[in-house]
Amino acid sequence: MPGMKDNSSLPPKAAGRARMRAVASDSVAHVGDRHVADFRAGSADAGVHLAATAGGAELILKPTVAAEFSGDEMPADWFVEPWKEGGQAQLVDGRLSLDGASAGHRGVFGSQRSIEFVATFQKRPHQHVGFAMDFKSLHWITFSTKFGNTLYARSNFFIPEDNRLPGSLLGSPHRFRIDWNLLDVDFWIDGRKVVHQLVPMVGYLRPLASNGGMGGAPLTVDWVRMTPYAREGSFTSRVLDAGGPARWLACEVDVDVPAKATLTVEVRGGATPEPDAAWSGWTTLDVDNRNGAALVSRFVQYRAHLATADPSASPVVRGVQLRYSSSSSSSSSSSSSSSSGSGTTGGASTS
Repeated sequence: MPGMKDNSSLPPKAAGRARMRAVASDSVAHVGDRHVADFRAGSADAGVHLAATAGGAELILKPTVAAEFSGDEMPADWFVEPWKEGGQAQLVDGRLSLDGASAGHRGVFGSQRSIEFVATFQKRPHQHVGFAMDFKSLHWITFSTKFGNTLYARSNFFIPEDNRLPGSLLGSPHRFRIDWNLLDVDFWIDGRKVVHQLVPMVGYLRPLASNGGMGGAPLTVDWVRMTPYAREGSFTSRVLDAGGPARWLACEVDVDVPAKATLTVEVRGGATPEPDAAWSGWTTLDVDNRNGAALVSRFVQYRAHLATADPSASPVVRGVQLRYSSSSSSSSSSSSSSSSGSGTTGGASTS
């Protein structure tokens, strides 16, 4: 969505609970999650989706359509259709590569939704990604190379609308977005609106990528998402290990929060590697530890609650770090702090 960086529920985690142990530098260190494998070791409800992008992991609210191409097989809800004999779709280096073929979602959808994707268009004709049924018949809303010399923002609801875009957009990956509204269409590239078309597009279309030509440089697509997003969802991290009693000082989150969206992060801790009745309740950390009441424990978990009042926008969490001090004072108060805070939840949020 605009302002965001560069898709189904979290993949099943391995048996057992993964933990990360930190080695302190001086008396202050941190543990947390940054990589896809880190987040996969946690658990998410049905409203949260883990996106594995070229830039790293992203926790987002679950979109209506989320397709990533980092595995060995096409997503189960996508199909492939060759344009001619020998046309194919391949998964190469975490991307969908199309040569003389189309690939799209099996479902069809009405207006008032957005499609977003990262793709690399080449200086070849008939490469398209956007909304369509099959790119053989009307209608469509798409980014397209058309005749192959440059990129276009195109729509066709009986009357074609083609807007030429800079040729420098070819040959390198960019983040594209199409907003299919009731009476008009907006085209975005790398977070900037580039074209507005007054086109009252009605009917049903699907997310679709296509390369009508064979040979030469293929069209590649990193991932595809289509709104609306789920209204809310929660993610609970794996258990993180400080290696000994620690005073947890702050929660630092790498996140984008669009307007009308919120993110709330809570933590809990205890003396055992598996949460039990002796663990503290969920609470927020004082960012600067001004109140002197930071959580004290060896083990800790965080819980992130994502929400939005705008179905076209989601918070994007790329990393969570919990900063702590392993000073000797932590050990002396570990017992009492680990069992405190039962039932307590913090209300701090990012919005």
